[in-house]
This record gives sequence, C-alpha cells and structure tokens, in this order.
Amino acid sequence: MSRSCRILKSGQCETTQGFSDAHLANDIVGPGYTLDTIVAHTDGKVVFHQDGLNNDTSSTGNASYGNCIKLDHGKGYETLYAHMQKGLYVSNGQYVKKGQELGYMSNTGRAFGGHLHFEVRKDGVRIDPTEFVDKDLFTIIELPNPVEINDKVNQVEIAWDDTMRVRTDHSTNSEIIGIAKKGYYNIVSTYEDGEFTWYEVEKGKWIAGASDCVVYHPLKEEPIPEPTPTPEPKPEPTPKEPEITENFIKRFFKALIDLIKKWLNL
Repeated sequence: MSRSCRILKSGQCETTQGFSDAHLANDIVGPGYTLDTIVAHTDGKVVFHQDGLNNDTSSTGNASYGNCIKLDHGKGYETLYAHMQKGLYVSNGQYVKKGQELGYMSNTGRAFGGHLHFEVRKDGVRIDPTEFVDKDLFTIIELPNPVEINDKVNQVEIAWDDTMRVRTDHSTNSEIIGIAKKGYYNIVSTYEDGEFTWYEVEKGKWIAGASDCVVYHPLKEEPIPEPTPTPEPKPEPTPKEPEITENFIKRFFKALIDLIKKWLNL
C-alpha cells in the first residue's frame, strides 16, 4: 500500500522491507513496485558520494550500498540513499535543498532488485526511518531572509547560494540550523574568535566570514561639514578727544565774560 513520501519525486512510495535489528533501514519503491527518482529529504551537504558501481550481491561494506549519497543535515542528523543508478546528480561537498534530485533507483551494490535503501542516522547511530519518510527530522528554525542593500547600516553580503551555514552561536562547534541564501543581511552584532569574524544576522543566527563568499559592507559615514568660522568682532573705535583750537578758546572766554556780566548785572 502506497503512502505519502518526501524522498521520491512522485511523492508516493511503498515499503518492501522495514526497519529491524537485521535491517537498519527502509527499502522503498514507487507505487505499484515502480522505480522513481530519489530526492533529498531535507536541506543538507553531501558528505559521502559513491558512484560508478554495478550490481554485486557478494559485496560488503560501503560497496554493498552500490551508488549512494549521504547527506549531513545538522543537529546530528544524516540520511543515506543507496542502490542508485550510475551517474548521480550531485557531487561530494555540494549543498542540496529539500526535494532536489539526487539520482535514480537501481539495484547497484548488494541488491536483489531495484529499490531505494533509505537510512536515517542520529549522532552516527542508525535509527528507524519509518516515521521520517514524510516527516521533518527536527523542528525547522526559520532562517533569516536577505534584505535590500542599505548603506545606512552595517551589512554582510552572501555572494553565492547554498554555501554558508547558519549556526546558533559564533562557533564552528555550535548547531547548524540551515544554509543562508544569497543576498544582503543587516548585522546585529559581530564576534572575533581569532580565526573568523562572525556576523549575527538575526538574534541567535550567526554566519562565519570564512571565505570570499562573505563580504562585509560597512555603513557609509556621512561627511561631517567643516564648521563655518565665526568672524572676529571688530573693536569699537576709540572716541577722539575734542581738539582745543584758538577759535574754541575765544568762544569759551567770550561766553564766560557774558555769563559774569549777566551775573553782575553789568
């Protein structure tokens, strides 16, 4: 009976062999035992990539997986997709998005028919993947979205898509919560750890300035205008003392004589 399935392109699958102590995975085919394109369960990075193998029912170890891909999703979770056709669609070290095509079902490695061997690992331990066939591995934390370029604030630019991890703290040991999109982000705060400059682009969401992909754009300082010089006040002119001339003396004595005569009634 088919069920909803986020790891096949058709969105539907059937389980041919479930999880058990002897089989730490789910074997999956498309509806009606058909083959289908395999897609990524969750955003992640390709950390193991094996291609070019044929069917070999006597193979052991990693070769028994045939052509396969393992994705690291952060938070200690990994998914593995095995027995795919030659010519995988992604390469080692590549970041992939949820639903991105990885390859096509086949029977490479130790397989007795075409199917997908699907594993989920938590902290390196294979766990029952049944509930995760159409369920998130963990609670997805919403990642920050790019903003418009703005030279009035400090910003950091992510120059390429699917490159920079977003972490919960300014440390490579902190939890990875996703991959930053290409674009500009306002900087909330920064931290220098001696190796990287870390940029907090939202509260609790940090990006390391670890490559040429991350470009710092400081705010554009407005030039401070030169102060207009205050003119020196002009000194008040010193009043000139009146000049004593001969004419002034004559008029002075005449006025004095006239005053005495008037006083003596002469």
